[in-house]
Amino acid sequence: MVKYFRFLVDIGADSVVAHHAHAYSGHECYKGKMIYYGLGNLSFPNTTGIASDSWCIGLMASLSVSENICQPEIKVIDFGNPSLTVNMVREPVMEKHNLTISDISKTISDDVRLEDIWDTQYRAKSKRYLLSLLTGSRLIRKTIGYTNISVGLGTKRTVEILNQFRCDSHRNAMIHSLESSIWKTGDF
Repeated sequence: MVKYFRFLVDIGADSVVAHHAHAYSGHECYKGKMIYYGLGNLSFPNTTGIASDSWCIGLMASLSVSENICQPEIKVIDFGNPSLTVNMVREPVMEKHNLTISDISKTISDDVRLEDIWDTQYRAKSKRYLLSLLTGSRLIRKTIGYTNISVGLGTKRTVEILNQFRCDSHRNAMIHSLESSIWKTGDF
């Protein structure tokens, strides 16, 4: 995302605001343009009853437009309440999240540290991702996940799967096929 969002600024974007992941992320001023890497949820029903910052806290970004001057303003919002209303958080909760956002932003601006954290996080989750490709059964995935059984696809199969993800045409065809199968069953 960092490389792609910086590329968007390089080709002319005045700012980039990302909003897909359920947890908020950091921001940076890149070549005088603001990049917000993730606002988190704006509102997300908490059906579990367990309040979690990653699901119940989001951000609102304010963009100030002026000649090559970054002026980020972020407001932290909380919707982890039974009425699902969106509220601005107050001190000291605001300060806690501002410190977290600042730490994330420092990591984003340090390419070496970011790469190291990326590798560590995804190496730890690699087995789970591979299992999701191999089986749709949560029971089987959990059983294998708790064991020392290695999960390998083999080189040829790994290259085939990588091709499905890397190639826009293959990825779009795969997404369409999966979406079509959901619509046909009526389970969507």
